[in-house]
Amino acid sequence: MIEQLLVALTALFSMSGVLWCCATVCSYLIGRRLQQAAGGKVWLHPMLTTVALLSVILFALQMPITDYRQQVAIIDWLLVMATALLAVPMYQQWQFIKQHYRAIALPLVAGSISGPLIALGILWVFSAPQKLVASSAAKSITSPLAMEVTAMIGGWPDVAAALVILTGLVGAVIGPGLFKLFNIRSDFAQGLAYGTAAHAIGTAAALTKSPRCGAIATVALCVNGVLTVVMLPIIYWLL
Repeated sequence: MIEQLLVALTALFSMSGVLWCCATVCSYLIGRRLQQAAGGKVWLHPMLTTVALLSVILFALQMPITDYRQQVAIIDWLLVMATALLAVPMYQQWQFIKQHYRAIALPLVAGSISGPLIALGILWVFSAPQKLVASSAAKSITSPLAMEVTAMIGGWPDVAAALVILTGLVGAVIGPGLFKLFNIRSDFAQGLAYGTAAHAIGTAAALTKSPRCGAIATVALCVNGVLTVVMLPIIYWLL
């Protein structure tokens, strides 16, 4: 972790690192402003706008995504640290979580197993390349964990990170519509769905709904990440 911080600080203190970090933050702020101006429409999620704007800039400058990630390494590091702050709502709702741990455990285990299996099954049906299959299985956990476990099973970590972001965005954008369609009003159920299927981006969406929804999503995010890291290599090997 210290080594990653030193690399991130080295990039930050270069002129290009400062410019790319500013471009990233400004893109996100533009996304926030657009969503607010549109009345909070979920399809204008700030992360979606950020990805779109940065993609246009990178394409125009013909800059590889790997070079961009090196320049904004400090943001990656800060995001990992910020994840620890999700423990705050979880601590505040700890009594509720302890009382309902059985109701939390079953959906989490089911989601941790079914998520990778569905991804692997769909790509297998379409005869996708083996490395792409391996890179897609960890799409529902946070990027650092997804990249590590993807490397373990022979996939492309960078592709896994991109799919993680895409999965989180899809979950955050279509989640409210699905909950409304199936009349799912429980903060408990929504939090489990967000945290299990859409990792940190989904958890952030859950926190905007209520502290309890965010706390349950945080539990789902953490437990699903650990279970996926443990079980995915076994599932992949068996298949």
